[in-house]
Amino acid sequence: MFPRSHPLALALAALALVACDDDPVTPTDPVEELLVEIRASTETFHDLDAAMQAGFGAASQCVSGPAGAMGIHYLNPARLDGAVVTTEPELLLYEPGDDGMRLVGVEYMVPAPDWDPTNDAPPELLGNVFADHRAEADRHGIPFPHYDLHVWAWEANPDGTFLPFNTQVTCSG
Repeated sequence: MFPRSHPLALALAALALVACDDDPVTPTDPVEELLVEIRASTETFHDLDAAMQAGFGAASQCVSGPAGAMGIHYLNPARLDGAVVTTEPELLLYEPGDDGMRLVGVEYMVPAPDWDPTNDAPPELLGNVFADHRAEADRHGIPFPHYDLHVWAWEANPDGTFLPFNTQVTCSG
């Protein structure tokens, strides 16, 4: 065989390393990256007391419908600033259960009066356009015009990560 320092031996060793690489480079998934970021920034809020100490308070009863449920919305009014900051969702979504409240997702909410003067279209997150709730009939009891987007970061939604209702969430707890 060749001495270890021989150029052909070095080339064969390098080729063997490439051939043995079991971890091929794969493109990153932006949605999965977003979910990882959201989970990291909301991890402490699995404890509802921690969420309340951070400024979140109950803003709804448990919301459900034929398409599934959203759960109970907990809002942090200090975050209603007209910006979309992925690590600072305005609302946390909890599913009530026999063992207490379970964090299942987040909701981003942008007041339209803060957004509209400097933007020609609703906010977007990874190409997902926020729902337009500027018309009074579309506000669902929220007293101001706004845009919102749900993200099912903690309970996967088989119908879509960014849909408002999740068939895996219930209000029966």
